[in-house]
Amino acid sequence: MRYVLAAAVALIVAPLPAFAQAPLPTELRVGQTLRGPDNGRIGKIDRVFADGSVRLILDGKLVVIPGNTITAAEGKPVTTLTRRDIASRN
Repeated sequence: MRYVLAAAVALIVAPLPAFAQAPLPTELRVGQTLRGPDNGRIGKIDRVFADGSVRLILDGKLVVIPGNTITAAEGKPVTTLTRRDIASRN
């Protein structure tokens, strides 16, 4: 009986991580150029985190852009944040 209960719990819990994150709007890769809402260049992606956030160098500082602000425009990553927004957050 314990094995049946353990198997049932495992089947219920196993799919939960799939619902924890929304799918990324585009396949983010190191080296891609992140653009702002005006299609201006923000910077090249230095690192991609599991939650969809990206890190890049802006004005000589490492900054992290939240994944929930990144979308795809013509298959390329675009953030809703301007350079000024990013600089003031970090």
